[in-house]
Amino acid sequence: MRRDEENCPMKDTVEIATLRTMLKNVNREYSATLRARGVAERAVKLEGLKLQRFMLMSSIAERRGLQGVKAIAGCA
Repeated sequence: MRRDEENCPMKDTVEIATLRTMLKNVNREYSATLRARGVAERAVKLEGLKLQRFMLMSSIAERRGLQGVKAIAGCA
């Protein structure tokens, strides 16, 4: 694979799809943790899940921004 091909939007699209799946799973776990009763470590777990959500959403936003820049540069 040529170096310019590996930086094209298709790779980013696959990565975004993977990140969105991961985000969906984190959101499900977050919701289940909120509904759980008697979980002593619930606050700590929720904070960890919030951090994971933030990191995944940031990665998705970053890749979406890169897609736009690459398309403008003629990589698409």
